[in-house]
Amino acid sequence: GDRAVGGRGDRHLATAVHIGELLLDLGKPEVQRHFDEALARVRSELGRSYPLILDGARVETRESFASLNPSHKDEVVGRFAKAEPEHVQLAIDAAWKAFASWQYRSWEHRAELLVRAAAILRERKFELSSWMILEVGKNRLEALGDVEQILERAVGRALLGQPAHGVASDALDRRQGVPHAFLAVV
Repeated sequence: GDRAVGGRGDRHLATAVHIGELLLDLGKPEVQRHFDEALARVRSELGRSYPLILDGARVETRESFASLNPSHKDEVVGRFAKAEPEHVQLAIDAAWKAFASWQYRSWEHRAELLVRAAAILRERKFELSSWMILEVGKNRLEALGDVEQILERAVGRALLGQPAHGVASDALDRRQGVPHAFLAVV
């Protein structure tokens, strides 16, 4: 359709997203300010409880577990519902149910979703980096680097779905089956 990413007459996907977005200069005061503001917002949410989400429904469980800040072990980042064996089966059933329609989605639709996900990640990169700092113990550069790498992978996967016209040869090689490591499910 006319909204399909990479479709004839549409803006080429590579011009719609930032490929290889460089890490921000963490020495710049405005970048530090964005990080400080994001950390403050994230800190205000520490200790919340999170249920399981199965087939779109929030599911509370009998037990939960705490995720602690490895740099400050008395700081609870969040409490998470602990899944039981029956929850695993519900998750598998939900995945098969979603796959029933997903398997027929065009590459254009899948690419568009990846590009939209990357745009949300880009918009929230300081917030997501702040969560990594508090939950995983990363420094600012490592956390932001991980978010940027996920952005590049999401966009790269969107590009790999396109027909070969105009796609760089290394992308074609990757499409031919060269494996890639993933940092997260997008």
